[in-house]
Amino acid sequence: MQSPFGLKLTGEKVPMAPKFERYELVTADGTYDVAVPKKDAELMLYVFGPAQN
Repeated sequence: MQSPFGLKLTGEKVPMAPKFERYELVTADGTYDVAVPKKDAELMLYVFGPAQN
């Protein structure tokens, strides 16, 4: 994957994983759907940064 990166919360639930949140990882190569543990969401946003709308 090539930078820049951005992470955006989709608000959709992750089936059978209530402790996870679904995010959209936006990169120069494309967009990826990722599931992130809720407790790690702040770290992931720090690492990837918020996606620009």
